[in-house]
Amino acid sequence: MKTVKIFAYGTLKKGFRNHARFCGNAISIGPATVNGKLYDTGWGFPAMQLSDKPDDIVHGEIITIPEADLPAIDRLEGIPRLYQRVEAIAVSEAGTESTAYCYVMEHLPPGAIRREGWQEMRVPKKPLTNVKVPLTGEDGNAFAIIGRVRTALRRAGYEPELIEEFTRDAMSGDYDHLIQTVQEYVDAE
Repeated sequence: MKTVKIFAYGTLKKGFRNHARFCGNAISIGPATVNGKLYDTGWGFPAMQLSDKPDDIVHGEIITIPEADLPAIDRLEGIPRLYQRVEAIAVSEAGTESTAYCYVMEHLPPGAIRREGWQEMRVPKKPLTNVKVPLTGEDGNAFAIIGRVRTALRRAGYEPELIEEFTRDAMSGDYDHLIQTVQEYVDAE
């Protein structure tokens, strides 16, 4: 099996909202740094820009994944309209350098704020409900995902108003927004 390394500094990190869905097949995960600048986009996820300055350091993880998983991560990251996938040198805790793919945002949104560490990423948010919905290995079609979550919420006895609120929110954006909304309402596995 062919593998690749990615440098995760936001929602793909272990324990955060997109890790299980997109990095669930990880072969290895370890703390690492890349020379860059981290920004709070104001959109609920961070952005990074690479830097040549040795004092500009972004902390994250090197995640080794099957190469076959890379296209799904590219879609999540909005390649090429939102992020660009570039190669960067990542340094492990032990000081080992390796080349890893890194998702950088060349054009930051207005109002993006430079951060030493992105506060929301330090502690994973808990979903609004205690309902577990398996997504890994399931049909990734947006309507199939919405249907699974609606069914799980209904079976768990949640009010129709909450289910409709979820549906409206999930359908109000693109696929990335759908996945983020799912993770706000349920424990997506």
